Amino acid sequence: MVLPRTLLLTYFFPFLDSDLLLPNLGSWVFNLLVSGLAITYRDRAKPFVHVTAEELVFGYNDPLVTLAHYFYPKGKRPNSQMGLLLARNGTLDEVSTMYTGQKQLDRFGYMDRINGLDHLPHWKDRPCNDIRASEGSFFPPRSVTKSDIVHVYDKDLCRILPLQYRKDVYKDGIKAGLYTPPASTFESADVNPDNKCYYPGEKCPPRGLQNISPCQYNAPVYLSFPHFYDADPALLEPFEGLKPNKKKHETYFMIQPKIGVPVEGFVRVQLNLKVDRAPNIPINNINNFPDTIFPVMWIEEGIHELSTPIWRWIYLATTVGPVFAPIITSSMIIFRFPNPGCHLHTSLQKPSHRAKFFGDHGDWEANYKTEFNADYQRVS
Repeated sequence: MVLPRTLLLTYFFPFLDSDLLLPNLGSWVFNLLVSGLAITYRDRAKPFVHVTAEELVFGYNDPLVTLAHYFYPKGKRPNSQMGLLLARNGTLDEVSTMYTGQKQLDRFGYMDRINGLDHLPHWKDRPCNDIRASEGSFFPPRSVTKSDIVHVYDKDLCRILPLQYRKDVYKDGIKAGLYTPPASTFESADVNPDNKCYYPGEKCPPRGLQNISPCQYNAPVYLSFPHFYDADPALLEPFEGLKPNKKKHETYFMIQPKIGVPVEGFVRVQLNLKVDRAPNIPINNINNFPDTIFPVMWIEEGIHELSTPIWRWIYLATTVGPVFAPIITSSMIIFRFPNPGCHLHTSLQKPSHRAKFFGDHGDWEANYKTEFNADYQRVS
């Protein structure tokens, strides 16, 4: 497959062509530097690179990565290879603490801290650096909170994502609420003031994009929904084959309102590169590369259906239980205490203690004796 050379288009040559470097270098020094790079890297510094799917995901060697290490401090250098899932082996390297709902059910499933921090370090102000969100497994029950908004956090998003209740749906016989992101999620600060802290001193990008460079080694990486779904139509014009589709590209969750467990859901996002034209870099026609938002890949994370054991427990707890529990309870009371004058003798493996039962036929008291016999007698 053919990919844009990320480092070339987003890190190195735009940096050389920037207003920050040019005023500090004499023109002859800059021309000498560019000429040397042109000779040394002409065959390897091309705007696009051919890689296999495995190399794209798990890493491939790029000669410019080695060169880039000279421009970054040791503690801030990118990985030695280029790869979308480089250095990830399925192990979580974060320590998160979450609310259990014991004291505050309206925060059930939400995170309290990540690696000891009560905020996201990439953003300076709230609500952008807020971490009060679910990681996707549990949400505050809507039947308790009465709120139409929940939040989900994904490390790759560099932010929490709001989800708004839309309607009630059924999934395999289980009632759930359908949640999708509000239309203002990736809007400018003029439309959605909550997004202002994502762009301090920076012009907001077109509708449907968000700059996430602070958590991508300051590379100009922009987040959107797949195929620029629900974004500015102008973003589609330079490309062929992009066809936004709500069914395929919308993020959504189906959350059971009583226990806050999702029965189906997907987070779908697209990673894009902001490519700026570098008119002073003549290597391999890079100076002719236009300004554009270049889509690199889109990611889908989620679950389509529950495993049978989990579905069974959720179905029993939310559908069968509320209907049959009162019936079973009433039947047991009638069966065990058919008339107030009955005397029941059973053998129970219990230590000595007392308990009271209350029913339609009067109050009853059980004495659990040390010899494990229980005598039920009418309480006067």
